[in-house]
Amino acid sequence: MFTGQKTRIFKKMVAVTIFGLVCSNLIFAQAVQTIYSSGTVYLPDVCPQSCIAVLTVNVVWKDFPASQGGTGRKIVEEATFTGKEGEREIKFTGVRITPSFFRGEISLNVQCEIKKGDMVVARFKMDGEDANSPKPMSYNEAVAGNLLNLKLKMKAAE
Repeated sequence: MFTGQKTRIFKKMVAVTIFGLVCSNLIFAQAVQTIYSSGTVYLPDVCPQSCIAVLTVNVVWKDFPASQGGTGRKIVEEATFTGKEGEREIKFTGVRITPSFFRGEISLNVQCEIKKGDMVVARFKMDGEDANSPKPMSYNEAVAGNLLNLKLKMKAAE
């Protein structure tokens, strides 16, 4: 009789342990995916002689505001690429961000400075009016690959 109680308690402990393992695996299965960005940036003019083009690519994840059930948290990842004199296009790849949650908005900001030594000769920014420029998108759109193989046109920054 005393042994039967121990058996039932043991079975309940095993069941609770298995339930906990299954739940923890389900939580980790829904882990947030890293979002990658890549593409080519087209400058309005070729990079002048004895100058270099410094391209800065920012990928920004912004969670929903607290009033909408989010945290309001924001993560910014930045990568820098350089181009040579005489080039008109700069390729970028491997720019990535891992959001805290699988919700919110992902956006891309691209800027370029033409430098001669330490002096900035010209500044360019992504042409937001161009049809190929990515608009802020949901997490699901970004995970689907909408930030890969971009073809971005630049315009003079004011």
